[in-house]
Amino acid sequence: MLEAIARGLAKGKLSFSDDDDQVQLKPAGLLNFRVSATEDEGEHRLSLRISWQPDGEQAQRKALRVK
Repeated sequence: MLEAIARGLAKGKLSFSDDDDQVQLKPAGLLNFRVSATEDEGEHRLSLRISWQPDGEQAQRKALRVK
């Protein structure tokens, strides 16, 4: 699934669907990427968030830190 999302980001088009509905997204410009990881009693969670601004709107720039 992550590889399919990466390919969609590279192409500028992401499509998600289930039996009831479909959503198409067209990411462009500067993408914001947020990763969070938590560990609670017996449950581990990794959350990935990718966001971008609609065409014509400027994103606020912040320093990138990777550990």
